Amino acid sequence: MPVPPLEPVVRPPLERWAPDYLHADPDTVHAHITLLGPFLPREELTPEVLDDLCGFFAGVVPFRFELARLGRFPGDGLVHLVPEPTDPFRALTSELWRRWPQCPPYGGRFADVIPHLSIDHAATPDELAELTAGVAPFVPVTVTAVAAELYWYEPHRSRSLARFPFASG
Repeated sequence: MPVPPLEPVVRPPLERWAPDYLHADPDTVHAHITLLGPFLPREELTPEVLDDLCGFFAGVVPFRFELARLGRFPGDGLVHLVPEPTDPFRALTSELWRRWPQCPPYGGRFADVIPHLSIDHAATPDELAELTAGVAPFVPVTVTAVAAELYWYEPHRSRSLARFPFASG
């Protein structure tokens, strides 16, 4: 789910540590909250699957959430923002996984899927302090979720494949 107001926070770290994964279209938003990934392989993204996704998201009522609190995952040190409330994200992830059981969230690596907006990795206290200072001018931010996007990540070919608007009213 794209989060345009946080693009200035997400793009600079991505440009540093994974420039090969910048989207080909400069207008595509990199700042996002993953609902279900990895999803289907490219060859399985049929018109029927895209129609199913379109129909599913057309039934989702737009909702507001806030990003204000930084979190950090143990192990890899991924610094992220936690959306509040998390329930709408958890419900969407659960329902998408139910519909596509061959696509467990994050490949089934985690017992609890925590909705988050990834920012960058911080290995040291100084890196964390620098990252926190860089995020501070942009949060808190309240966002209305109005659509989901299907992103494709591949070196030098990353892009948004489709946008799925939520219910219009």
